[in-house]
Amino acid sequence: MSASSAPVVDIKERLASVLPRHLVVGVDGTDSSLRALDVAATVARRNESEVTVAFVRHFPVFTGTVAVDWSTVFASVEAEVSAAAHERLAGVHWRLVVTDGAPALELERIASEADADLLVVGRSNGGPIHRLIDGSVGSHAATHAPVPVLVVR
Repeated sequence: MSASSAPVVDIKERLASVLPRHLVVGVDGTDSSLRALDVAATVARRNESEVTVAFVRHFPVFTGTVAVDWSTVFASVEAEVSAAAHERLAGVHWRLVVTDGAPALELERIASEADADLLVVGRSNGGPIHRLIDGSVGSHAATHAPVPVLVVR
C-alpha cells in the first residue's frame, strides 16, 4: 500500500473521544481533596475540560450530646472550598455544586447527572475506625461510580 492510499487519522479527533471533557471533583477542604482539585485543574487545562466541584455536606454519625450549629461549620467549609476552586481553576469553566448526604453516593450521582467523563477524589485521611464508620469515598466510588475514578494521594 502506498503512502497516498493509507488512511489519514486525525489524532486530535481520536484523542477527543477518550480524553475527559467534563470532570467532577469532590472537595471537602481536606488536604487530599485539595490535591484532587489541583489534579482536576491540571487535567482540565490540558484538555480544555469543564469541571464540576462538588462539596457534600455530611453530618457526622456520632455527634454526641454537644450542640453544634452545623450550618455555621458547613458555611465556613463551603467558603473555603469555593475560594480554593476560584484560585485553582482560574481560566477553567467550572461550577460549584453543594449537596447533603453520603459523600460517595452523592459524588456518584453528581457525576452521572453531569454526564461526567471522570470523577476525581482525594484519598481518605481517616484511619481504620473512620473507614469502618464512614467508609472510604475513593474505594466506594472506584467500585460503584458510573464513570472512571481517579483517586489522588
